Amino acid sequence: MEADKMILGNSPKAVYSTDCSKTGVNNNVIVCAGTGGGKTMSVTEPRLLTTYDSNLIVTCTKRIIVDKYRDLFEQRGYTVMDLNFTDPENSTVTYDPMKYIKTAADEKFLAEAIVGVKKDSKNSNYDPYWDDSAVALLTALITLTRNINVTPTFSDVLDLFDSLRITGNDNNIETNLDDLFDSFVTDEEYQYAAACWETFRELPEKTARCVYGVLNTALSHVFSPDLREMIRSKKMIDFKEFADNKTVLFISTSAVNPYLNCFVNIFYAQLFKQLFEYAESRPNRKLPRPVSVIADDFATGSRIQNFSDYISIFREKLISVTILLQSETQLTSMYGSDDAASIINNCDTYVYLGGMDLQTCENISRRANLPVDDILNMPVGREYIFRRGQKPIFTERYKTLEDELYKEVTRKYETKLAADTCKDHAFEETDTQDDKHEADFTHMTDETHLMETDEISESESESDGKFIWREPGPQDERRKVRFIVSMENLRAAFGNGKEPPRIKEPDQTDNIRPYYIPKKTDEHSPSETDTKHRLIKPNPTDDSRPYYIPQIHDEQSSSETKRKRRRKKPNNSHNDAGTNMPDDMLNRLIAKLFSNAS
Repeated sequence: MEADKMILGNSPKAVYSTDCSKTGVNNNVIVCAGTGGGKTMSVTEPRLLTTYDSNLIVTCTKRIIVDKYRDLFEQRGYTVMDLNFTDPENSTVTYDPMKYIKTAADEKFLAEAIVGVKKDSKNSNYDPYWDDSAVALLTALITLTRNINVTPTFSDVLDLFDSLRITGNDNNIETNLDDLFDSFVTDEEYQYAAACWETFRELPEKTARCVYGVLNTALSHVFSPDLREMIRSKKMIDFKEFADNKTVLFISTSAVNPYLNCFVNIFYAQLFKQLFEYAESRPNRKLPRPVSVIADDFATGSRIQNFSDYISIFREKLISVTILLQSETQLTSMYGSDDAASIINNCDTYVYLGGMDLQTCENISRRANLPVDDILNMPVGREYIFRRGQKPIFTERYKTLEDELYKEVTRKYETKLAADTCKDHAFEETDTQDDKHEADFTHMTDETHLMETDEISESESESDGKFIWREPGPQDERRKVRFIVSMENLRAAFGNGKEPPRIKEPDQTDNIRPYYIPKKTDEHSPSETDTKHRLIKPNPTDDSRPYYIPQIHDEQSSSETKRKRRRKKPNNSHNDAGTNMPDDMLNRLIAKLFSNAS
C-alpha cells in the first residue's frame, strides 16, 4: 500500500510523504491560524484531495465539506460514514459510549469524561467534591444498567437516571433504586459501584439533591432528545470494523454549541482508547491501515481525556492527528500549560498561518529566529512550516482554488446542488399551490351539487348579479382539476343565504365537468355587496373544464362585455336569391328591363 502525500504549502518542499519509516518523523501536525486564516482551505481540503489509502476521521463545522467530498471518496472505494451531531436525524451512523464498556475502569473513565466536561480548574472557588460525587453516582448507574440489561445502551442509563426519586431526611436518603442495587452488592465484580451507591445513599437529603443536580446539568447539556433518539435508532459505529476496512468518517459538530463538542471529545477519548487496544491485540501491534484524524476547532468545548498521553504513542500504532487551533493560548487554556506543551512537542510538523495572539507570535519568532514584528506583520497568504530535522520554510499557502482536482470536485458539487435546489423549489411551489387550494376548498362527503353552465334561472341570476361568459385561455390550463363543493360552501359564497344555481349532471357524451373556484378575498369568501359572479363557458374543442369565479364586477364593464358579445342580427331585407342588392335598386333594374323589352 502506497503512502499518501501531505500537502502543507505551495512549494515542492512543502509536500511530504506520510510513510514514517521513510521520513523518520511522525505525521502529527499542528496548524495555527486566527479565524478565517485558511486552516480548512489550505490544509484540510488538500489533505482530503490527496488521500487514497489511509482511513480518515474528519471533524468539521461546515457541512459543505461532507457534501462536497462524499462522492469523491466513494469513487475511490471508501465507505463513507456521516456522524452528524448537529442534525442527528440525518446521521447515517451513531455512537453509543456504552458499547465499549467492558470493565469497572471503563465505567469510571466514561463517567469522568461526561461529568468532567463542565470542570473549570481555573476558578479559585472550584470545589472538586461535587464533580467527584457526580462521577461516583453516574458510575453506579452505568454499572446497574449493564447488570439489568442484556444489550445496554447509554439511553438506558439516561432513562434510569430520569426515574431516580430521592426521599429522606438530614441523616440519609432512600431511593426507588435501592432494591436493585442491593441485589448485586455482594458480587465482587460490582464492589466499586456498590460502594459508590452506598456513599451517595448515606448523604443528607440536601447534599444528595445537590449531587443529583450537578449530574443532571452535565447530562442535559450533552444528551439532547435528538441525540438520545439517534443513539437508539441508528447503526452503531464499530471501531474494529472501521480500522479493518477502507473508511472515511465525517463528524459534524456545531461551532456555536460547545456541549456538542463535549460529546465529540468523549467520542475521541473512546476512539483513541479502542484503536490503541485493538492495535495491541494484533500480532504486529499495529492497526491494519493507517488512521489519520483531522480535528477542526480542537481546543473548543472540552478536553479529550488522556489525550496528552495518547499522542505520544500514536506513531507506533499507525495513528496520526492534525490539530487545527486558533492560537497556542487556546490550547493552554483548555489543557493546561504542561499538557499543552506535551501536545505541541509530540507534533513533528507545525504550520503557522498568522494571527494576532502575542504569546503564539513570540513562540513562532523564537522558532524562526526572527523578530516578533516580522511574525506579527507577515503578509496574508504566507505561512511558516516547521518540521523536525529541517530548516523552517516561509512560503505561500497552498493554492487550493487552482488545483484541477479541486475544480472538478467543486464543479460536480455545484451542479448537484443546483439540481437539488431546483427540485426543492419545484416541490415547495407545488406544496404552496396545494396549501392554497386546501385553504379555498372544503371537500365534503355529504350530498354535493355541481354547477350547471347551461341552465341558470333568471331569478337566480338577478338575485346575485349578472353572469358573463368567457372563453378559457392558456392561463386556465393549470386549473384542470375538478372540485366538488357542498351546498353549504356555495351558500356561503353567494351570501345572504341565497340558494346557489343548481345544475344537472352533464350528458354521458360530455366529458367536460365544471368546477367551482372562489377567488380569495380579505375574508376568504366573496362579499355580498361588492362581488358578482362570472361563469366561464368552455370552447367545445377545448378539453379544459369550466369553472365558476366570484369576482369584483361593475356595471360599465358588464355593459361593454355584453356589447362585444352581442351577436349581429341578420339582415331580413335580403332577397331569396341570396344577393345583397337593396330592394329599390332591384326594382329600378326590373323596370328598365321591361321597358327595353317593349
